[in-house]
Amino acid sequence: MKRLSILLLMLVITIGCLPPPPPLPIPPPPHRAPAKPQAPEPPAEPEAPEAPVPVTAEPSYTLVNEEVAWEAAGTVVHGTLTRPEGEGPFPALLLIAGSGPTDRDWNSRLLPGTNGSAKLLAEALARHGVVVLRYDKRGTGETELPGDLAWSDYLAEQRGGLALLAAWPGVDAGRLYPAGHSEGGVHAVRLAGDPGVPLAGLILLATPGRTMMETVVEQIRDQIRLGEVTPEREEELVEGFRTVLEQCADGDEMDLSLLDGDIGLLSVALAFKQEAAQAFIREILVFDPAAALAGSGLPALILNGDRDLQVKPDPDADRLEAAAREAGLEVVRLDIPEADHVFKIETTPADELTPDLATRYNAEDRELQPRLVRVMVEWLIAGY
Repeated sequence: MKRLSILLLMLVITIGCLPPPPPLPIPPPPHRAPAKPQAPEPPAEPEAPEAPVPVTAEPSYTLVNEEVAWEAAGTVVHGTLTRPEGEGPFPALLLIAGSGPTDRDWNSRLLPGTNGSAKLLAEALARHGVVVLRYDKRGTGETELPGDLAWSDYLAEQRGGLALLAAWPGVDAGRLYPAGHSEGGVHAVRLAGDPGVPLAGLILLATPGRTMMETVVEQIRDQIRLGEVTPEREEELVEGFRTVLEQCADGDEMDLSLLDGDIGLLSVALAFKQEAAQAFIREILVFDPAAALAGSGLPALILNGDRDLQVKPDPDADRLEAAAREAGLEVVRLDIPEADHVFKIETTPADELTPDLATRYNAEDRELQPRLVRVMVEWLIAGY
């Protein structure tokens, strides 16, 4: 059934991998303030501290890729640090992947192809003078899944990655940024409340501005409409699915009879019943990313593709931007032209796009929209 396969692929929350219980504490990174020279005899003046190396408007650096690993919440997290060749100090990003079994390159076993946007983005940014760390979240790539999954496990992974970056030679520890994609953006705003190291700002890429419950229900509505049902039938199924998710968030037994035997909706609802992931699912379903962003106190760069069918600029980016501005935060928001959910070039007119676009996200002939890199580089040059 085509609607079922597309529906499962498009879910913002597809719990395709499950992790462990109590997270191991991550030691704070060593203080990396530059050493101050011994005060010289008068009348000489102290030597000025080394100025940060700005990111460049044109790609001018040679790439260096290094395999890294750190311990977090009962497992060893594996990743790739992509950096410009040189001494720095350079700004640094921690790339946080979206939902489901998505690895460090943003490849997924649920989707064909290995041309993931994270690898393309990391290499493009490093050529401009930015250090980028991307990693296999638990249950993907080389990172094992040791047990039940709680949100604190994801936080442990991310705090460990930031600590690694802060201590890395050549990184300016005063210019660290989590850059989260899709569900990863929700993790980024949650991380801002307890990052372990100071953050200079947040980069939110195709990030939901509503709760995951609201986002998933809206995606379900879009899929139901593919079946050309009556408005009354659409509302019946949508409200039934919403009630089932509310029961899940409250820790109650799901009443699957509310889905009236719809195989697609039943399959999605069952994904939310995975016992090993209940702690994480219940928390993220009702987490409000716009409110968390407003409370972060950090400057934010909010970017969406204007051909995104999963996390739409209106209302998601609109809601994030409004919350940030109301809180008095420095915010830059842009909808990247001709870019899809994973920021690949997509020239199909928006009104002609169909949900099966998700099956082509990582096809070998797809290219990253270069406007994304330019905007990120310009924002980092501005010193946020």
